[in-house]
Amino acid sequence: MSRDKLVLFGKRGVLSQITIPYELMRNLEIIDKPHFANQIREFIENNRIRKRRTVIVLDQSMVFHASEPLASSSDTEQLEQKFAQQLPFPEDRRLVLTIPRTQKLFMFGINNEVLETLTSTLESRNNKLLAAVPAAAYGLKLNSKTDATKLRKLFSHKKWVEAANFLHIHKD
Repeated sequence: MSRDKLVLFGKRGVLSQITIPYELMRNLEIIDKPHFANQIREFIENNRIRKRRTVIVLDQSMVFHASEPLASSSDTEQLEQKFAQQLPFPEDRRLVLTIPRTQKLFMFGINNEVLETLTSTLESRNNKLLAAVPAAAYGLKLNSKTDATKLRKLFSHKKWVEAANFLHIHKD
């Protein structure tokens, strides 16, 4: 998903996409939630996305990200709070994912309302959501030329997919 599109990828690349109208979502905020959810639901139904194993890949345009040097593990919470405060959403809509590595802390932030709407709509069609990951965690830019091979490669690193999964936070 990008700032203005929902793209369906399959084994051979892009299968279908829908542009999300500006009056439904702008600046990463849902303006009209019932119509936004309905547009996503229609796209899912029109493309027969039902009872599928699904991974949501959030394009760089949907995710704020930063990395900070990590001197000690006690820095993690303070750095995460500072990052979260910089997100341009109301506090109750912020969702921050942190991935600590030996010398750096990687942080990703999204508008949780968008993710919740997307996940609940997919789940309502009996899809099994495996993950919601930021493409930026993999250095991947999604576009019409992104092929399925790149996406499969992305998910071959299970530990990284688990670490970079917003759904672990989302469902807690």
